[in-house]
Amino acid sequence: NSGTTERVGCDYKALVDDVSPGDRLLLDDGRVVLDVTSIVGQEVHTQVHVGGKLSNNKGINKQGGGLSAPALTDKDKQDLKTAIEIGVDYLAVSFPRHAADMQEARALLGEEGKEIGLVAKLERAEAVANDET
Repeated sequence: NSGTTERVGCDYKALVDDVSPGDRLLLDDGRVVLDVTSIVGQEVHTQVHVGGKLSNNKGINKQGGGLSAPALTDKDKQDLKTAIEIGVDYLAVSFPRHAADMQEARALLGEEGKEIGLVAKLERAEAVANDET
């Protein structure tokens, strides 16, 4: 899954199922923009619309929304436990799609983390379009 000057590595396995030719992918908060040209097996082929330097561990979104990735990854869930242990005041939840994602984070914090404030980082189009968010 490592990248080169010609390829972008991606560990999001469902990407091939979530995109179609004609979709636009936004990498690194939209700094790099790719247009999907085809899907070949487990590879998403794209054409660069807006190029730029891309480093490791940058986010990927589909313009208009529609990626099926959960808001809370296994690492995020572990980080919630760590946040309780170290006594943080606030936590930001990245990529929530709807209110249920924030409710899940609150539930995972449980009684021990009930005083921790949660901030939704609205980074998906469907979060803005969803009246329940």
